[in-house]
Amino acid sequence: MNTSSLTQTRGFTLLEMTVVLLLMTLLASVAIRETNGLSFQVRYEQTRERLERIREAILGNPRQIINGQQAVSGFVADMGRLPDNLHELLEQNFCSDRTYSTQATCEAAGKTWNVQTDWQPHSTSGLWYGWRGPYLNISGSALDDDAFTDGWGRLDSDKTDQNYGWRVEDGLELNTLSPHPTNDKRMVIQSYGKNHEAGGADYDADYPSNRYSIDDTTPYTHPAPLIDQEDWLVDISGGIEVSLLKPNSAAIPIISFCTDPSKTTKAACETENLDTSLPYGSWIGGCNESGFINKDSCTSSSKKWFSCNINTLDDSDAGFAACSPPNCYKTKSTCEQANGVWFGQGYGCSDQAKSSKLNCTGINVWRSCSDNGTITTQSACDAANENWYGDNIVLNDINSVGIRRFRKRDICLNLFYRKSDTSEVTFIPSKEFQIDENGAYQTIRFNFTNPPPIPIGKNAIGIYEYDGDCDLDNPLYPADRQNPIQVDFHPRTGLPVINW
Repeated sequence: MNTSSLTQTRGFTLLEMTVVLLLMTLLASVAIRETNGLSFQVRYEQTRERLERIREAILGNPRQIINGQQAVSGFVADMGRLPDNLHELLEQNFCSDRTYSTQATCEAAGKTWNVQTDWQPHSTSGLWYGWRGPYLNISGSALDDDAFTDGWGRLDSDKTDQNYGWRVEDGLELNTLSPHPTNDKRMVIQSYGKNHEAGGADYDADYPSNRYSIDDTTPYTHPAPLIDQEDWLVDISGGIEVSLLKPNSAAIPIISFCTDPSKTTKAACETENLDTSLPYGSWIGGCNESGFINKDSCTSSSKKWFSCNINTLDDSDAGFAACSPPNCYKTKSTCEQANGVWFGQGYGCSDQAKSSKLNCTGINVWRSCSDNGTITTQSACDAANENWYGDNIVLNDINSVGIRRFRKRDICLNLFYRKSDTSEVTFIPSKEFQIDENGAYQTIRFNFTNPPPIPIGKNAIGIYEYDGDCDLDNPLYPADRQNPIQVDFHPRTGLPVINW
């Protein structure tokens, strides 16, 4: 009788089970460490990304292009200053204690209600200014402790703090060496890292890391500023260049004379020289004999005065009243349209020995304008389309003709920008600049006396007539300009020549 053998199933030994469990534990611990490391890296990258978002909220996004030019945006462009804290980027008005959400409850608790300037236009410059945020987008409320923390979730220790766990400082003395002395125009924003405390290594390290100290020795106590002065302020100490098309004013009636010094009358000057078949010279001035600057002094000496140099009759001729173009031109515009030079009734005192309006007294008449002597202000003279010469005689020297041919004008530039203390628009005037109104383009560098650095953003300029000051009640120049023009100021970039 055969006996069947039973099949035996062999299991894991205790030793084998122990080895497997050890391997699984080891793999699990490695996976946990790798997962933690990945999580830490994600939080670190989130901190970096949020810090960059804060910078762009303050300065604008440099990668944003509109119509081929860098867009002007951000807190500084609107307010003309750096924010005092991060809460200012999220809400326009808020309590100094985030426990309170309304002005009434805030002030009832003895706290301060912080108010930022409303978004509004400036009437003179056309600039808009004020708060138009929020400049950072958040999912919750700006009153929440974690409204915009770093990637590590650090919170402020108190609701009176307004920086959501970030270290925020300005006016830092990074060190005593240039270019990092005490400066209230820079801003440090820093995360305290995974351990939520200053210092540390690896993921516990502060970000950005500290690079400066007051005495330039370790341990360093401050990072490089997130925003330095050059990031949001433009230096205009070198002036602002503007291209200007100047009006073409009539020639100033220098003392009457011929460019050929041997000829003392208009008739002799304009007589044909038989040797050259050309006139002996060009006659300058309204009187037909040399030595006169206005009609009164000319006619009182029994000479003839021509208000337009191409008139065939003098102003006192019996037929002048009935005379018409092309023989007689009686206004500056018709004279100049016919390519003539308008002298009007000249300028200065009827007694030519008197060199200024101040000493032109008694029966004498002073002309600051080329009218009949009744106009006394430049604005009225311009409105009458006459020539304005002022209250002192210009050079009478024949040799001065070349440099005195066109009317000279003093002008200035006003730069409009946002004040850092109130965010309201103010202006700074340039020094005066004298031009010849010769109808040509000219590039002018307007310089300023001790100008402040100007915040980036959309600012404005206007050129004005200078009458001893550059106040905003002075007329814009030239007269056809109606308003200042807006100009974009960008960081770390020189201003181009502005076309006025």
